[in-house]
Amino acid sequence: MLPEMLDYMSTRELSMSIWTLILLLVLLLWPATRASIKDAVRSMLHWKVSLSFALYTTYLASAVWLMWSLHLWDQELLGGTVIWLLGSGFILLGNAVTEAPKQHHFFKGAVLDSLRVVAVVEFAVAARPFAIGTELWLVPALAVLTVFWAVSTTADNASGGSKFWVVIAAMVGLTLIVLSVRDLILHPANDVFDDVRAFFLPILLGLAAIPAAFIAAVIGAYELFATRLSRYPTGHSLPPKVVLGLVASLNWDLFAIDRFPGQCGYAAARLGTFADARSLVAQYRNDERAREDRRAAAKRRLEELADVQGTDESGRQLDRREFEETKRALEWLQICLTSRHHNTGRFQADILEVMGSFQTQGLPDPHGICVRVRKDGQAWFGYRETPSGYYFGIGANGAGPSQWVYSMEVPPAGYPSSRSQGWTNSLVADTPLEWLPETMD
Repeated sequence: MLPEMLDYMSTRELSMSIWTLILLLVLLLWPATRASIKDAVRSMLHWKVSLSFALYTTYLASAVWLMWSLHLWDQELLGGTVIWLLGSGFILLGNAVTEAPKQHHFFKGAVLDSLRVVAVVEFAVAARPFAIGTELWLVPALAVLTVFWAVSTTADNASGGSKFWVVIAAMVGLTLIVLSVRDLILHPANDVFDDVRAFFLPILLGLAAIPAAFIAAVIGAYELFATRLSRYPTGHSLPPKVVLGLVASLNWDLFAIDRFPGQCGYAAARLGTFADARSLVAQYRNDERAREDRRAAAKRRLEELADVQGTDESGRQLDRREFEETKRALEWLQICLTSRHHNTGRFQADILEVMGSFQTQGLPDPHGICVRVRKDGQAWFGYRETPSGYYFGIGANGAGPSQWVYSMEVPPAGYPSSRSQGWTNSLVADTPLEWLPETMD
């Protein structure tokens, strides 16, 4: 069977297989990674994981059979199909189980990803291959490009650098496609329909895999749901009628399945009837809608009061754009600097270079945070100007427990102390008005 499979593999697919085998061999021979591979294999051999992969593969095999029936697939695409399954296919399945319950519109994004720049590299892989000598250096180059692109576009690292790698990936992919079209024109005897099928193979497989990935995500979410509910001690398991009521009410709403145990788990563990279960889920959904309404109202208020000077009846600034995000970012900065001081005995002056982006805390890039560290490394402060021109700051003075916060219309003039205007020792004094929690939730 292997010789027959090799006959259907293009030079690009053969090159990818060769480099994959080389990588696996290196990982197996390198002592630092050998143990990790054993753990990964052991995890994959767990019956739940193995069964999931088997069912997923069987479903995709059925989808491929349907494509074959519609003349959208033939044996010459077998190598590319296997490579897609072992790469993008299983990655989609894993991300669906782990990430979909925590992200709104995860699967909508998965569909769009098949039609955006993220698919360019896959298009390039499916494009007309070159001679084996060219493919042996082209494949690792594409792999390195993909890794840099993926790292640069993560939430913690996304910045202008991610745009650079998107442009590079698009240029490389389009170059390969242009070369493939050129080859097609120079060799018109080749079957154009075969090239079109190979070109769109990743899109068709990706779209076909989404229903199975969604079902796997729902099953995984409910399994975690049951585990989290079981942690509430009641002395008995949930009655089947309660379980049925919860499932019938939550349906396939992945986000609700993920959040419900954290907000209503204690009450759910003590339910006794089908009606009680449905009533609790209805209450949860009403609370969620009210929470979303408050968020929407707060967002509208931010937009309406943009560039409006003055304070409200409580004395707080009216224009509060990026107040919450700025305070959240400064608090994270304080945690990181305190940790470095605990480990090294000094506050780290180049901490911003180490931390990089604050997009996780909601700030854009560039984030605009400034940090000052005293020469002896025992005092520091950081501050940021919000869009309204209002400043927030945070800092510490001394090796012991210390947290000072700052809020004024001008940037801080010096290190935190009782003599410095605008600074408040939050460990011993009341929280300043502008540092009170925002009413966004």
